[in-house]
Amino acid sequence: MIAAELAVECHEILSQSIKNAADLNGVLLAAKEKDVVFLDETQELPKQQQTALYLALDQRKIVLAGGNSGGNRPAIPIAGFTLLLATTDEYCLLQPLRDRMKLVLRFSSTRSKNSQPW
Repeated sequence: MIAAELAVECHEILSQSIKNAADLNGVLLAAKEKDVVFLDETQELPKQQQTALYLALDQRKIVLAGGNSGGNRPAIPIAGFTLLLATTDEYCLLQPLRDRMKLVLRFSSTRSKNSQPW
């Protein structure tokens, strides 16, 4: 719905399908400017990929392995996309990744007796 309102493409990815850096890089490079990238079940994203994700968000680029030992490693810029994460356990996510989320919405399936059915 968000992508439709923005008139952009939505890239919906199940986080279990991201097993390594190449998988994550493919997701990040596929997104175009202003697209929406939705990672579902983000708690299943391996910790190394969570780290790579928040670093890529911070730097707006993917830093590749290799390069010289002086710290000049090759990098590929990524588009300015909107990232949506969904998780059933936010505390399985690394704190630095959680800290980068500007808006956190928590939904509960429990309703009180007096609540209105929506």
